[in-house]
Amino acid sequence: MLPTGTRALRDPALHVTTYGWATGTALADRLRPAPAQSVRGRPEGKDKVATPALQECYGGAIGLADPRRRLESDGSLVLARFQR
Repeated sequence: MLPTGTRALRDPALHVTTYGWATGTALADRLRPAPAQSVRGRPEGKDKVATPALQECYGGAIGLADPRRRLESDGSLVLARFQR
């Protein structure tokens, strides 16, 4: 991840060819948030559905298929409430 502050982006250490930082910082001023991040209800869906499901999966409490099912079904319910 790149720093987002203009002062941090001017740091000479980010403009060297090592690790590809120079390419990343050259593109930084053209980056924009993904449209999905501004969907109404996304923060609630992330907090109440996505994050808990992924935490349970990473913790081994549920399998890999469960987060996908929750994101599709429960996440859709949350988003539908905001799209009315």
